[in-house]
This record gives sequence, structure tokens and C-alpha cells, in this order.
Amino acid sequence: MMFSIIITAFLSLTWGALAAPSHHRRSGIALPPGYSHILFQDDFSLLPSGSQPSPSKWIIATGTSYPNGPANWGTNEVQTYTKSLSNINITSQGTLLITPLRVSSSSSSGSIPSLEDHWTSARIETTTDHFSCPPGGKLLISASLRFGSAPSPSQMGIWPSFWALGSEFRRSGRYDSWPAAGEIDIAESINGSPAVWQSLHCGTAPGGPCNEFEG
Repeated sequence: MMFSIIITAFLSLTWGALAAPSHHRRSGIALPPGYSHILFQDDFSLLPSGSQPSPSKWIIATGTSYPNGPANWGTNEVQTYTKSLSNINITSQGTLLITPLRVSSSSSSGSIPSLEDHWTSARIETTTDHFSCPPGGKLLISASLRFGSAPSPSQMGIWPSFWALGSEFRRSGRYDSWPAAGEIDIAESINGSPAVWQSLHCGTAPGGPCNEFEG
């Protein structure tokens, strides 16, 4: 199974045979024991402040779905993804900053979000969609992430995440291929909670080997 990666910050991918020696190195990445190749890396530090992620490495998703895909990205999301620098930009510290923004509705109460508010945010996906490892090997996906620090009531509905999606879903346009295409939710934070969730999605739904739709 092959994956594309959807992320909000620093990303590196490495693979190697089990217990393989780590002789290969690239600048900026220290390979852990047992890994020998870097498949992808981007720490955004070489990009000018105020720019955006390299289009050779990243797709900036826009709108509310994939072309002809399920509405609201299939998960009842209310935001619209944009390429606006207000939503996604490289900081002066050489990091990637994704900022969700809202235009308050008349039903909003101060800093407390309302479902009637209009939200914008950003989502990036790797252009490469064939990350995988050989039989008997290992694939390591790692990121350095910092989530928002506003009080939890001000983060109601905010759902930052770092995850891998089976390539068939995006490549073929067969959106009914989920969950068989595979999904690895590596890190998700919900409503400003000081906790991180992970889950796997696979097989068939409902039920199946990954207990869909729960994962």
C-alpha cells in the first residue's frame, strides 16, 4: 500500500530494512538506527519569510472537497481551504504556519466560535504519492508540530492533524475506495484539548478489520 502525506508542519520520511546499517545521511536529518534512506524531507527553513511551501513538494488544497469528491472533505468540515498567505505562509523563523481564520456571524458570542461563522484554513499534501517500504522493512514518518495555544473554548471545532492517506483515493478519483485505500492518522488534536489522537482506517465500512467507522 502506498501513501501521500497530509500535514501542517515539518516532515521527514525514512525507510530501511530491519536492522539495516545507517550509512546514508542528508543535511538536516539524523537517521535513527535501523534506517538507511531518506525518501522525503522538508523543514521549510530555506524558503524566504512570507513565501509558501514549494509546489514541487506540496499541493495546497483549496475549496471544500477534492474535484467531484465528497462534500466537506467527507468529514463534515465547515472551513474553506485557501492559498491565501493569511492562512498559510513561511515564518521568519523558517517554519510553516497554518492559521485558521473566521468571519464572525451575528450568532457568535465574543471569542466563542459559532457553526454559522465562515472559516478559512489551509491543507497541504505531498506531491509524491508512492511512499512505501519493501516487504520486511520499516517506514518512519515524523514531524515537529506545534498546535495552537489559545484557551480551549476559543478552539472549539479546530482540528489540526498530520496523517497519511492511501494514494488510490487521490490518484484514481475513486472516492469510494475509502477505507480500503488506507489511512493512518498520526496526530490529531481536537477542540484545543491537551491530548493527541491516533487511528488506522482500512478494509471495509462499517466494521471490517479496522472497526470502521471508529478506526
